[in-house]
Amino acid sequence: MNILIVHPCKGFYGGAEEVVVQLCEYLRKQKHVVQLITKNAPQEVSWSANGAYDVSNWVEFCRGVGSFSDWADVICAFNFPATLATLLKKTPIVWYCNEPPELFTSSLRKPVEALNRWWVKKSRMTVVVADLPNFRRFRHLYGVSPRVVPYGVDYEFWSQEERRDWHSIDGLRLLQVGTVSPYKNQMASVVALAQLKAEGVQAVLNLIGGVSDEAYYERLVEYAECNKLHVQEGQEEADITFLGQMSQEETRYLYNNHHVLLHPVRGQGGWLVPFEAMCAGLPVVTIPRLSASEVIRHNKLGIVSQDMARSLLLKEHLGLNTETIRSWVRENLTWEQFGDKMTKIFREVTGGLYP
Repeated sequence: MNILIVHPCKGFYGGAEEVVVQLCEYLRKQKHVVQLITKNAPQEVSWSANGAYDVSNWVEFCRGVGSFSDWADVICAFNFPATLATLLKKTPIVWYCNEPPELFTSSLRKPVEALNRWWVKKSRMTVVVADLPNFRRFRHLYGVSPRVVPYGVDYEFWSQEERRDWHSIDGLRLLQVGTVSPYKNQMASVVALAQLKAEGVQAVLNLIGGVSDEAYYERLVEYAECNKLHVQEGQEEADITFLGQMSQEETRYLYNNHHVLLHPVRGQGGWLVPFEAMCAGLPVVTIPRLSASEVIRHNKLGIVSQDMARSLLLKEHLGLNTETIRSWVRENLTWEQFGDKMTKIFREVTGGLYP
């Protein structure tokens, strides 16, 4: 098949970019021809996806999609509003919806979102989501039942290094990974740290991720300082350290040098991080609002709690069988499974014309 993948990025290599890169690699290994069109893509996408047509504005983005739409047998859209770049195109469309855009709406976006809802129904595009919470969200907002295809995880990469002996690490080392923003909810981790400190627990919190919301960052710092927590950026020498954006290799190293991953993400993204941490044998504590929390709770892959500090005080994470968890992720969340299921959907929407 000729497959056109369209994906506006946010300027950094995050989970959404990992999904696109892995899908491109799988499809090319299966001898399909892939054209990737991106907007504001980080360099890692072009390198990993074997080249991409990258633009800096929406006009060029839509123009690029238009120029390849007749060539393509199927168009696969990712980040909103990529679907609107396919407006009035007759090529079959598949939208892998990471989460419905209406969850993060504003008054300026509402007309665009309304147009998108119309186009989803009008075009009869096939929509795919990663889990049942997003299935329910999407069906409620759009009146359309999407397919469910979970993401994959690069187990071989994230499991490469050996974990450091916990007994050789002083105190409780907590880690959170994600851009600093209200949706990633670093405040919940900072509050948990303050509560642990108040109970006399020796603990530190290290935060990986660039700052995408300066006002939110200032609120985090202000709360920490009001609770007598020392904050700094860069090296890990404080109660709370903002480490900034880090490479996957650096993140893997830190997975292996912490006791617990805190993952209080609510609504936006954050699906891959806990499973990557599990590959490294790192216990995960998350909250019910994470869309992947049902998968984690049902398969006993981590702790799902409204009160992360209490879970840590009770040492619930020590009851997790990290080796069993690693095996579950290795067997159930592979990029080969993800790519195979997406390819079957592509074949279906094209009328089964391609092997």
